[in-house]
Amino acid sequence: KGNAITAEAGLDYFAPNQSHLVFIPLLVGFRHSFNGSGTGFYIEPQAGYTFGSTDIQKTDANGNPVFNSDGSEADESFNGATAALTIGYILANPHCPLNFGLRFEHLFVSGTTPSLLSFRVSWSVLTGRRLQQQQQH
Repeated sequence: KGNAITAEAGLDYFAPNQSHLVFIPLLVGFRHSFNGSGTGFYIEPQAGYTFGSTDIQKTDANGNPVFNSDGSEADESFNGATAALTIGYILANPHCPLNFGLRFEHLFVSGTTPSLLSFRVSWSVLTGRRLQQQQQH
């Protein structure tokens, strides 16, 4: 009961200054709750693939801008393998099983390698169903 295989799709959008970054991570993971109930404190390593795009111009090793063969700017590409680690807490309330977590996510790409640190609040649908079933028995 305290362990679960998870699947997650996300959307991260950032617009610092005049630049735009979009990340779509697709992750699978293994959530282990420390008290063995599926709620309370947990740790969750995840791995997967991220599709990313930006309008930030790519540069070479010397910092010079890179251009496509047609003369247009070559933009950074953030498509690549992704690893993440979340620590968090799931409320043991069958009607409101909120999941609070702190996640570090790293994207493995050549050139600029983005990392994200995020605080998340989500609704744990399957945890809520399991808790409701336990109350009925």
